[in-house]
Amino acid sequence: MKEEISSFFKHLYKEEKQERPRFEGAVFKKISQDDNETLIGPFSKKEIKEAIRNCDSSKAPSLDGFNFKFVKDQWEVIKEDVVEFLQEFQENSKLVKGINNSFIVLMPKVDNPQKIEDYRPISLIGVIYKILAKILANRLKKVLNGIIGEQQMAFLKGRQLMDGVVIVNEVVEEARKKKKRAFLFKIDFEKAYDKVCWDFLDYTMQRMAFVSSGGIGYGSV
Repeated sequence: MKEEISSFFKHLYKEEKQERPRFEGAVFKKISQDDNETLIGPFSKKEIKEAIRNCDSSKAPSLDGFNFKFVKDQWEVIKEDVVEFLQEFQENSKLVKGINNSFIVLMPKVDNPQKIEDYRPISLIGVIYKILAKILANRLKKVLNGIIGEQQMAFLKGRQLMDGVVIVNEVVEEARKKKKRAFLFKIDFEKAYDKVCWDFLDYTMQRMAFVSSGGIGYGSV
């Protein structure tokens, strides 16, 4: 059973080798130099503490057995080591070997799972890696609204998925009132978040002017 499950998810997440569109004629929104400075500037003690404070203390621990309750309770004891790790990462953009080791567990996606497709694998990863990822994610949030078009109505701070539903309803109502012909279609991308083409992601970030050399660059974590 273990081999079957492993084989299923390896196939699911395997990146297919294919030529991705480059959109050479498209104009990408670019982040500013100030935004890049925000992304790669030295980590402050304030944002480190904020990242830790916003993490759930009861989250399951990783291989080392430590969770965020331990980090919060013993912060005065371990803070210098944590800050040193983060500073070292900023200097060379490399992670200490093994820092992102994790347990992989299956979580049900439905109330009564009957097949392997009804489960989602998640990684129980160490708190130090989570702190770093949280800090970088918090920084990225500050610039995303400026480079992602208003048509994207979800997964960004200040935007709501329901806004899209409201707009569609208004368009339909307008067409009905004025008896206009209208055509609507919905696209559901299967497994849209299951696979990531890293080369294409790197290329897109370059087109958006994300910093790519010196200190932290795209693809560092």
